[in-house]
Amino acid sequence: DAAGLIALPGAIDMHVHFRDPGATHKEDFAHGRAAAACGGVTTVCDMPNTRPPLTSARVLADKLAAISASSHVDFGLWAGGTDVDEFAGMKDLGAVGLKIFMNRAAPGSQSYASDLSMPDNETLLRVLERAAQLDWPVCVHVQSPDIDEATAKASRAAGNNSPLDVCAMTRTPASAETK
Repeated sequence: DAAGLIALPGAIDMHVHFRDPGATHKEDFAHGRAAAACGGVTTVCDMPNTRPPLTSARVLADKLAAISASSHVDFGLWAGGTDVDEFAGMKDLGAVGLKIFMNRAAPGSQSYASDLSMPDNETLLRVLERAAQLDWPVCVHVQSPDIDEATAKASRAAGNNSPLDVCAMTRTPASAETK
């Protein structure tokens, strides 16, 4: 009986980072989906920057097999990468769309792999054209690695190394500019 109560629809979070597989010490699907359910989120869509990254139909199928059994909420998976020959297979498996990373992966990064990073504008155009042919949504992580590197170098040279300074090195309005 919900008489006199306010009922709200469940929220949908289109951008989560469960880091499963590869960095589950940060977050995994079981705990992330349980937390979502406790917070009123009924659907989550996980980003592809895991280890291995979701850049092929094989990796996507493996992840689906690993996570489908334990579900507290509905979920979707974003695909990534620059291998346009893999896009149709990932879409057919149910990937909600394609995440494009304009930034370069830091060496040894646990957040994403270099095969998710956009190497040049020619590749970007090819990726966007193929996604359009498939009528597949695209989500873009804008960030200029050249501007970030210059900002970080100048900030460190000025002695700025607090946590807020480090965050500001890669989260500036200028960083959203692309080549």
